[in-house]
Amino acid sequence: MMRTKTVRIIFLLFSLIFLISLTGILFLTPGALTSIRTLAQSITQEAFFPLIQRDSATQQPPAQRTPIAAEQTSPPPQNQYAYIDGYEVPARVAAFYDETGADVAGRPLGPYEYDEKTNRYEMLFENIGIYIGADDPQQTIHMLPLGLMFAFSQREANTESELIPISPAIVLLLNQMSTRLGTEFTGKVLIPLTLDDAGRPTRIFENMVMKVDPQSPNQIIWEPLPITLGIPAQPAVPRINDPRFTFVTTQESEGLGHNIPLEFWEYIRDHADLAITGQPITEIFYPETNHNLVRQCFEHMCLDYNMATDEIRLTSLGIDYYRRVHEPGQMGPISPSTLALNIWEAQPAIPPDEAQVIFARISQNKLPIINVQPVLELTMPDDTRQTMQMSASDIDGISSLQLPPIAADNGTIIPYQVCVLFSDGSQFCLADQFLIWNAP
Repeated sequence: MMRTKTVRIIFLLFSLIFLISLTGILFLTPGALTSIRTLAQSITQEAFFPLIQRDSATQQPPAQRTPIAAEQTSPPPQNQYAYIDGYEVPARVAAFYDETGADVAGRPLGPYEYDEKTNRYEMLFENIGIYIGADDPQQTIHMLPLGLMFAFSQREANTESELIPISPAIVLLLNQMSTRLGTEFTGKVLIPLTLDDAGRPTRIFENMVMKVDPQSPNQIIWEPLPITLGIPAQPAVPRINDPRFTFVTTQESEGLGHNIPLEFWEYIRDHADLAITGQPITEIFYPETNHNLVRQCFEHMCLDYNMATDEIRLTSLGIDYYRRVHEPGQMGPISPSTLALNIWEAQPAIPPDEAQVIFARISQNKLPIINVQPVLELTMPDDTRQTMQMSASDIDGISSLQLPPIAADNGTIIPYQVCVLFSDGSQFCLADQFLIWNAP
Protein backbone atom coordinates (compact mmCIF):
# COMPACT_ATOMS: atom_id res chain seq x y z
CA MET A 1 0.00 0.00 0.00
CA MET A 2 2.80 2.39 0.98
CA ARG A 3 4.67 1.54 -2.20
CA THR A 4 1.53 2.31 -4.28
CA LYS A 5 1.20 5.75 -2.67
CA THR A 6 4.85 6.44 -3.23
CA VAL A 7 4.56 5.55 -6.91
CA ARG A 8 1.47 7.79 -7.24
CA ILE A 9 3.26 10.72 -5.56
CA ILE A 10 6.29 10.32 -7.83
CA PHE A 11 3.99 10.15 -10.85
CA LEU A 12 2.15 13.30 -9.78
CA LEU A 13 5.44 15.13 -9.23
CA PHE A 14 6.71 14.21 -12.68
CA SER A 15 3.36 15.26 -14.19
CA LEU A 16 3.57 18.61 -12.41
CA ILE A 17 7.13 19.20 -13.63
CA PHE A 18 6.09 18.32 -17.18
CA LEU A 19 3.13 20.75 -17.06
CA ILE A 20 5.35 23.54 -15.73
CA SER A 21 7.90 22.88 -18.49
CA LEU A 22 5.19 22.82 -21.13
CA THR A 23 3.76 26.10 -19.82
CA GLY A 24 7.23 27.66 -19.98
CA ILE A 25 7.64 26.53 -23.55
CA LEU A 26 4.25 27.88 -24.54
CA PHE A 27 4.90 31.29 -22.99
CA LEU A 28 8.63 31.72 -23.52
CA THR A 29 9.21 30.35 -26.98
CA PRO A 30 7.37 33.15 -28.82
CA GLY A 31 9.52 35.70 -27.00
CA ALA A 32 12.69 33.77 -27.74
CA LEU A 33 11.84 33.59 -31.41
CA THR A 34 10.57 37.17 -31.72
CA SER A 35 11.98 38.66 -34.92
CA ILE A 36 13.34 42.13 -35.58
CA ARG A 37 9.78 43.02 -36.57
CA THR A 38 8.55 42.58 -32.99
CA LEU A 39 11.68 44.17 -31.56
CA ALA A 40 11.19 47.24 -33.71
CA GLN A 41 7.56 47.52 -32.61
CA SER A 42 8.39 47.17 -28.93
CA ILE A 43 11.59 49.24 -28.69
CA THR A 44 11.31 53.01 -28.71
CA GLN A 45 13.63 55.07 -30.86
CA GLU A 46 15.19 56.50 -27.71
CA ALA A 47 16.50 53.06 -26.80
CA PHE A 48 20.00 52.14 -27.96
CA PHE A 49 22.12 48.91 -28.08
CA PRO A 50 26.00 47.49 -28.29
CA LEU A 51 27.98 44.61 -30.04
CA ILE A 52 30.19 41.73 -28.97
CA GLN A 53 33.62 41.79 -30.57
CA ARG A 54 34.05 38.83 -32.85
CA ASP A 55 36.73 36.47 -31.67
CA SER A 56 39.74 37.27 -33.84
CA ALA A 57 40.85 33.64 -33.64
CA THR A 58 37.79 32.63 -35.69
CA GLN A 59 38.45 35.05 -38.51
CA GLN A 60 39.82 33.52 -41.66
CA PRO A 61 42.27 35.46 -43.83
CA PRO A 62 41.09 36.21 -47.38
CA ALA A 63 41.76 33.45 -49.82
CA GLN A 64 44.95 33.98 -51.79
CA ARG A 65 44.16 34.12 -55.48
CA THR A 66 46.69 32.51 -57.75
CA PRO A 67 47.71 34.95 -60.47
CA ILE A 68 46.46 34.04 -63.91
CA ALA A 69 50.01 33.96 -65.24
CA ALA A 70 51.00 31.27 -62.75
CA GLU A 71 48.24 29.00 -64.05
CA GLN A 72 49.43 29.14 -67.65
CA THR A 73 51.75 26.31 -68.47
CA SER A 74 51.42 25.92 -72.23
CA PRO A 75 50.53 28.27 -75.06
CA PRO A 76 47.18 27.82 -76.77
CA PRO A 77 47.03 27.06 -80.47
CA GLN A 78 47.91 30.18 -82.46
CA ASN A 79 44.67 30.07 -84.43
CA GLN A 80 42.41 30.38 -81.37
CA TYR A 81 40.93 33.88 -81.13
CA ALA A 82 38.00 35.52 -79.39
CA TYR A 83 36.50 39.00 -79.12
CA ILE A 84 36.30 41.57 -76.33
CA ASP A 85 33.82 44.33 -77.23
CA GLY A 86 34.62 43.82 -80.91
CA TYR A 87 38.42 43.68 -80.54
CA GLU A 88 40.00 40.43 -81.75
CA VAL A 89 42.32 38.95 -79.11
CA PRO A 90 44.02 35.61 -78.45
CA ALA A 91 41.84 33.16 -76.57
CA ARG A 92 44.22 33.40 -73.61
CA VAL A 93 43.62 37.15 -73.29
CA ALA A 94 39.86 36.66 -73.51
CA ALA A 95 40.04 34.04 -70.74
CA PHE A 96 42.10 36.43 -68.60
CA TYR A 97 39.51 39.17 -69.16
CA ASP A 98 36.65 36.85 -68.17
CA GLU A 99 38.52 35.72 -65.07
CA THR A 100 39.39 39.25 -64.00
CA GLY A 101 35.88 40.51 -64.65
CA ALA A 102 34.67 43.33 -66.87
CA ASP A 103 33.73 45.40 -63.81
CA VAL A 104 37.34 45.27 -62.61
CA ALA A 105 39.25 45.51 -65.90
CA GLY A 106 36.87 47.95 -67.56
CA ARG A 107 36.21 48.29 -71.26
CA PRO A 108 39.08 47.95 -73.74
CA LEU A 109 40.62 51.26 -74.80
CA GLY A 110 42.15 49.92 -77.99
CA PRO A 111 43.14 46.78 -79.89
CA TYR A 112 45.54 44.06 -78.89
CA GLU A 113 48.64 45.10 -80.83
CA TYR A 114 52.40 44.73 -81.12
CA ASP A 115 54.78 47.34 -79.69
CA GLU A 116 58.12 47.36 -81.51
CA LYS A 117 59.91 49.29 -78.76
CA THR A 118 59.25 46.65 -76.14
CA ASN A 119 58.88 43.60 -78.43
CA ARG A 120 55.62 42.61 -76.83
CA TYR A 121 51.89 42.61 -77.44
CA GLU A 122 49.89 45.02 -75.30
CA MET A 123 46.26 45.82 -74.58
CA LEU A 124 44.92 48.62 -72.44
CA PHE A 125 41.62 48.60 -70.61
CA GLU A 126 39.98 51.37 -68.61
CA ASN A 127 41.49 50.17 -65.35
CA ILE A 128 44.38 47.85 -66.18
CA GLY A 129 46.96 47.15 -68.86
CA ILE A 130 48.42 43.77 -69.86
CA TYR A 131 51.20 42.52 -72.12
CA ILE A 132 52.60 39.26 -73.50
CA GLY A 133 56.19 39.00 -74.63
CA ALA A 134 56.46 38.40 -78.38
CA ASP A 135 59.16 35.76 -77.81
CA ASP A 136 57.47 34.12 -74.83
CA PRO A 137 56.55 30.53 -75.83
CA GLN A 138 54.26 30.26 -72.79
CA GLN A 139 52.36 33.46 -73.67
CA THR A 140 52.36 34.50 -70.01
CA ILE A 141 50.14 37.50 -69.25
CA HIS A 142 51.75 40.30 -67.23
CA MET A 143 50.33 43.49 -65.77
CA LEU A 144 51.65 46.74 -67.22
CA PRO A 145 53.20 48.72 -64.33
CA LEU A 146 51.49 51.90 -65.50
CA GLY A 147 48.49 50.31 -67.12
CA LEU A 148 46.19 51.68 -64.46
CA MET A 149 47.18 55.27 -65.07
CA PHE A 150 44.44 55.69 -67.66
CA ALA A 151 41.80 55.26 -65.00
CA PHE A 152 43.26 57.96 -62.81
CA SER A 153 44.82 60.46 -65.20
CA GLN A 154 42.27 63.23 -64.67
CA ARG A 155 42.40 65.36 -61.51
CA GLU A 156 39.81 67.89 -60.43
CA ALA A 157 42.43 70.61 -60.03
CA ASN A 158 42.64 73.26 -62.73
CA THR A 159 46.15 72.17 -63.57
CA GLU A 160 47.16 70.12 -66.56
CA SER A 161 46.31 66.46 -65.99
CA GLU A 162 49.16 64.15 -65.07
CA LEU A 163 49.67 60.41 -65.36
CA ILE A 164 49.39 58.73 -62.00
CA PRO A 165 50.91 55.25 -61.72
CA ILE A 166 48.96 52.93 -59.42
CA SER A 167 50.62 49.82 -58.05
CA PRO A 168 48.99 46.56 -59.21
CA ALA A 169 49.34 45.44 -55.58
CA ILE A 170 46.61 47.93 -54.67
CA VAL A 171 44.26 46.48 -57.26
CA LEU A 172 45.06 42.98 -56.03
CA LEU A 173 44.19 44.04 -52.46
CA LEU A 174 40.86 45.49 -53.60
CA ASN A 175 40.14 42.36 -55.65
CA GLN A 176 40.89 40.06 -52.72
CA MET A 177 38.58 41.97 -50.38
CA SER A 178 35.84 42.11 -53.03
CA THR A 179 36.11 38.34 -53.54
CA ARG A 180 36.15 37.66 -49.81
CA LEU A 181 32.95 39.64 -49.16
CA GLY A 182 31.03 38.67 -52.31
CA THR A 183 28.58 40.65 -54.43
CA GLU A 184 25.63 39.80 -52.16
CA PHE A 185 27.32 41.81 -49.41
CA THR A 186 29.08 44.58 -51.33
CA GLY A 187 26.48 45.09 -54.02
CA LYS A 188 27.32 45.79 -57.65
CA VAL A 189 30.52 47.67 -58.53
CA LEU A 190 29.65 51.24 -59.54
CA ILE A 191 33.18 52.52 -60.21
CA PRO A 192 35.97 49.90 -60.26
CA LEU A 193 38.76 52.41 -59.67
CA THR A 194 38.99 56.16 -59.24
CA LEU A 195 40.81 58.65 -57.02
CA ASP A 196 39.26 60.52 -54.12
CA ASP A 197 40.13 64.11 -53.21
CA ALA A 198 43.14 62.90 -51.23
CA GLY A 199 44.50 60.94 -54.21
CA ARG A 200 43.62 57.53 -52.74
CA PRO A 201 42.59 54.71 -55.13
CA THR A 202 38.89 54.06 -54.51
CA ARG A 203 36.39 51.37 -55.50
CA ILE A 204 32.72 52.25 -55.13
CA PHE A 205 30.08 49.55 -54.60
CA GLU A 206 26.33 49.90 -54.15
CA ASN A 207 26.65 49.25 -50.40
CA MET A 208 30.17 50.37 -49.44
CA VAL A 209 33.27 52.24 -50.53
CA MET A 210 36.82 50.82 -50.29
CA LYS A 211 39.94 52.98 -50.39
CA VAL A 212 43.69 52.35 -50.15
CA ASP A 213 46.38 54.77 -48.98
CA PRO A 214 49.33 54.40 -51.40
CA GLN A 215 51.63 54.88 -48.41
CA SER A 216 50.03 51.87 -46.70
CA PRO A 217 49.06 49.63 -49.63
CA ASN A 218 48.33 46.57 -47.48
CA GLN A 219 45.27 47.95 -45.70
CA ILE A 220 41.72 48.75 -46.81
CA ILE A 221 40.30 52.08 -45.67
CA TRP A 222 36.50 52.11 -45.40
CA GLU A 223 34.63 55.29 -46.22
CA PRO A 224 32.41 56.19 -43.21
CA LEU A 225 29.32 56.34 -45.40
CA PRO A 226 26.65 57.09 -42.75
CA ILE A 227 28.50 60.15 -41.44
CA THR A 228 29.58 61.22 -44.93
CA LEU A 229 25.95 61.11 -46.09
CA GLY A 230 24.60 62.93 -43.05
CA ILE A 231 23.14 60.04 -41.03
CA PRO A 232 23.68 61.17 -37.41
CA ALA A 233 25.27 58.89 -34.84
CA GLN A 234 23.22 58.29 -31.71
CA PRO A 235 24.56 58.52 -28.16
CA ALA A 236 25.88 55.29 -26.68
CA VAL A 237 23.50 53.58 -24.24
CA PRO A 238 23.62 50.91 -21.51
CA ARG A 239 23.25 47.23 -22.25
CA ILE A 240 19.64 46.10 -22.57
CA ASN A 241 18.93 42.94 -20.60
CA ASP A 242 17.30 41.10 -23.50
CA PRO A 243 18.62 37.81 -24.94
CA ARG A 244 17.43 38.88 -28.39
CA PHE A 245 20.29 41.41 -28.54
CA THR A 246 24.04 41.31 -28.36
CA PHE A 247 26.00 44.27 -27.02
CA VAL A 248 29.18 45.97 -28.20
CA THR A 249 30.85 48.40 -25.85
CA THR A 250 32.00 51.59 -27.55
CA GLN A 251 32.75 53.59 -24.40
CA GLU A 252 34.71 51.35 -22.04
CA SER A 253 34.93 53.77 -19.12
CA GLU A 254 31.17 54.29 -18.95
CA GLY A 255 30.25 50.76 -20.03
CA LEU A 256 28.09 52.15 -22.83
CA GLY A 257 27.67 51.03 -26.40
CA HIS A 258 24.93 49.81 -28.73
CA ASN A 259 22.59 46.81 -28.77
CA ILE A 260 22.27 44.76 -31.97
CA PRO A 261 19.45 42.32 -32.80
CA LEU A 262 20.81 38.79 -33.04
CA GLU A 263 19.63 38.54 -36.64
CA PHE A 264 21.78 41.54 -37.60
CA TRP A 265 24.69 40.20 -35.59
CA GLU A 266 24.53 36.78 -37.28
CA TYR A 267 24.31 38.44 -40.69
CA ILE A 268 27.51 40.36 -39.94
CA ARG A 269 29.29 37.23 -38.69
CA ASP A 270 28.20 35.25 -41.74
CA HIS A 271 29.51 37.82 -44.22
CA ALA A 272 32.18 39.97 -42.58
CA ASP A 273 33.17 41.29 -39.14
CA LEU A 274 33.23 44.54 -37.17
CA ALA A 275 36.55 45.55 -38.68
CA ILE A 276 34.67 45.85 -41.98
CA THR A 277 31.30 47.22 -40.86
CA GLY A 278 32.84 49.40 -38.18
CA GLN A 279 31.49 49.83 -34.66
CA PRO A 280 27.74 50.40 -34.26
CA ILE A 281 26.75 54.06 -34.09
CA THR A 282 22.95 53.75 -33.67
CA GLU A 283 20.26 51.57 -32.21
CA ILE A 284 17.63 50.07 -34.51
CA PHE A 285 15.32 52.72 -35.93
CA TYR A 286 12.77 53.33 -38.66
CA PRO A 287 14.37 55.25 -41.57
CA GLU A 288 10.98 55.78 -43.26
CA THR A 289 7.67 57.10 -42.01
CA ASN A 290 5.82 54.03 -43.32
CA HIS A 291 7.93 51.77 -41.07
CA ASN A 292 8.63 49.28 -43.86
CA LEU A 293 12.32 49.09 -42.94
CA VAL A 294 14.20 48.66 -39.68
CA ARG A 295 17.74 50.03 -39.86
CA GLN A 296 20.89 50.02 -37.78
CA CYS A 297 24.00 51.92 -38.78
CA PHE A 298 27.67 51.19 -38.18
CA GLU A 299 30.71 53.36 -38.84
CA HIS A 300 31.09 52.22 -42.46
CA MET A 301 27.67 50.96 -43.54
CA CYS A 302 24.06 50.33 -42.47
CA LEU A 303 21.89 47.21 -42.27
CA ASP A 304 18.21 47.06 -43.23
CA TYR A 305 15.51 44.58 -42.28
CA ASN A 306 12.59 44.56 -44.73
CA MET A 307 9.33 44.09 -42.84
CA ALA A 308 7.49 42.88 -45.95
CA THR A 309 9.97 40.23 -47.09
CA ASP A 310 11.76 39.36 -43.82
CA GLU A 311 15.08 39.93 -45.63
CA ILE A 312 18.26 41.47 -44.24
CA ARG A 313 20.69 43.32 -46.51
CA LEU A 314 23.08 46.23 -46.47
CA THR A 315 21.66 49.68 -47.21
CA SER A 316 22.66 50.96 -50.66
CA LEU A 317 24.62 53.94 -49.32
CA GLY A 318 27.29 53.51 -51.99
CA ILE A 319 24.79 54.66 -54.63
CA ASP A 320 24.10 57.87 -52.69
CA TYR A 321 27.84 58.41 -52.31
CA TYR A 322 28.38 57.85 -56.02
CA ARG A 323 25.66 60.33 -56.93
CA ARG A 324 27.01 62.95 -54.55
CA VAL A 325 30.63 62.65 -55.72
CA HIS A 326 30.42 61.56 -59.35
CA GLU A 327 27.14 62.77 -60.86
CA PRO A 328 27.59 64.82 -64.04
CA GLY A 329 26.74 68.00 -62.16
CA GLN A 330 29.80 67.39 -60.01
CA MET A 331 32.04 67.03 -63.06
CA GLY A 332 31.13 70.24 -64.88
CA PRO A 333 29.11 70.71 -68.08
CA ILE A 334 29.28 68.03 -70.74
CA SER A 335 30.65 69.15 -74.08
CA PRO A 336 32.23 67.56 -77.18
CA SER A 337 35.65 68.53 -75.84
CA THR A 338 35.19 66.70 -72.52
CA LEU A 339 33.04 63.74 -73.59
CA ALA A 340 34.45 60.23 -74.13
CA LEU A 341 32.35 57.84 -76.23
CA ASN A 342 32.97 54.13 -76.86
CA ILE A 343 30.70 52.01 -79.06
CA TRP A 344 30.56 48.31 -79.86
CA GLU A 345 28.15 45.60 -80.92
CA ALA A 346 27.18 42.33 -79.24
CA GLN A 347 28.56 40.34 -82.20
CA PRO A 348 30.89 41.59 -84.95
CA ALA A 349 29.18 39.18 -87.37
CA ILE A 350 25.57 38.09 -87.04
CA PRO A 351 23.16 35.91 -89.10
CA PRO A 352 20.35 37.74 -90.95
CA ASP A 353 17.68 36.17 -88.75
CA GLU A 354 19.16 37.28 -85.42
CA ALA A 355 18.89 40.58 -83.55
CA GLN A 356 21.98 42.72 -83.11
CA VAL A 357 22.59 44.85 -80.00
CA ILE A 358 24.55 48.11 -80.15
CA PHE A 359 26.18 49.48 -77.01
CA ALA A 360 27.61 52.87 -76.15
CA ARG A 361 29.52 53.98 -73.07
CA ILE A 362 29.50 57.69 -72.27
CA SER A 363 32.00 59.09 -69.82
CA GLN A 364 33.79 62.25 -68.81
CA ASN A 365 37.12 62.35 -67.02
CA LYS A 366 36.99 58.53 -66.94
CA LEU A 367 33.73 58.63 -64.95
CA PRO A 368 30.41 57.35 -66.35
CA ILE A 369 27.70 59.83 -67.28
CA ILE A 370 24.14 58.90 -66.34
CA ASN A 371 20.83 59.57 -68.14
CA VAL A 372 22.22 60.49 -71.55
CA GLN A 373 20.28 59.10 -74.55
CA PRO A 374 22.47 58.73 -77.66
CA VAL A 375 21.02 58.54 -81.16
CA LEU A 376 21.84 55.60 -83.43
CA GLU A 377 21.93 56.10 -87.20
CA LEU A 378 21.89 52.82 -89.14
CA THR A 379 22.69 52.47 -92.85
CA MET A 380 20.57 49.67 -94.31
CA PRO A 381 21.60 47.38 -97.22
CA ASP A 382 19.57 49.53 -99.68
CA ASP A 383 21.54 52.62 -98.50
CA THR A 384 18.56 54.11 -96.66
CA ARG A 385 19.21 55.39 -93.16
CA GLN A 386 17.26 54.77 -90.01
CA THR A 387 17.60 56.94 -86.90
CA MET A 388 16.69 55.44 -83.52
CA GLN A 389 16.89 56.59 -79.90
CA MET A 390 19.03 54.43 -77.62
CA SER A 391 18.27 53.82 -73.96
CA ALA A 392 19.31 56.32 -71.29
CA SER A 393 22.80 55.56 -70.01
CA ASP A 394 22.76 53.65 -66.74
CA ILE A 395 24.88 54.05 -63.64
CA ASP A 396 27.82 52.56 -65.56
CA GLY A 397 27.34 55.07 -68.39
CA ILE A 398 26.12 52.25 -70.69
CA SER A 399 23.36 52.78 -73.25
CA SER A 400 22.07 50.09 -75.62
CA LEU A 401 19.60 49.35 -78.37
CA GLN A 402 18.47 46.01 -79.82
CA LEU A 403 18.06 46.08 -83.60
CA PRO A 404 15.58 43.83 -85.39
CA PRO A 405 17.07 41.17 -87.68
CA ILE A 406 18.38 42.59 -90.95
CA ALA A 407 17.61 40.48 -94.01
CA ALA A 408 20.68 40.85 -96.20
CA ASP A 409 23.03 38.77 -98.30
CA ASN A 410 25.94 36.98 -96.68
CA GLY A 411 28.89 39.34 -96.36
CA THR A 412 26.83 42.57 -96.27
CA ILE A 413 28.45 45.27 -94.16
CA ILE A 414 26.07 47.35 -92.02
CA PRO A 415 27.59 50.74 -91.10
CA TYR A 416 26.23 52.66 -88.10
CA GLN A 417 27.12 55.64 -85.98
CA VAL A 418 26.18 56.69 -82.45
CA CYS A 419 25.83 60.39 -81.65
CA VAL A 420 25.44 62.31 -78.39
CA LEU A 421 23.48 65.52 -78.94
CA PHE A 422 24.12 68.74 -76.98
CA SER A 423 21.76 71.55 -76.06
CA ASP A 424 23.53 74.02 -78.38
CA GLY A 425 22.78 71.82 -81.39
CA SER A 426 26.27 70.32 -81.67
CA GLN A 427 26.88 66.61 -81.53
CA PHE A 428 29.65 64.08 -80.92
CA CYS A 429 29.55 60.96 -83.11
CA LEU A 430 31.46 57.71 -83.46
CA ALA A 431 31.08 55.28 -86.37
CA ASP A 432 31.54 51.52 -86.67
CA GLN A 433 30.10 48.59 -88.60
CA PHE A 434 29.14 44.94 -88.32
CA LEU A 435 28.80 42.09 -90.79
CA ILE A 436 25.81 40.03 -91.84
CA TRP A 437 27.18 36.52 -91.97
CA ASN A 438 25.44 33.19 -91.86
CA ALA A 439 28.10 30.57 -91.21
CA PRO A 440 27.57 27.45 -93.35
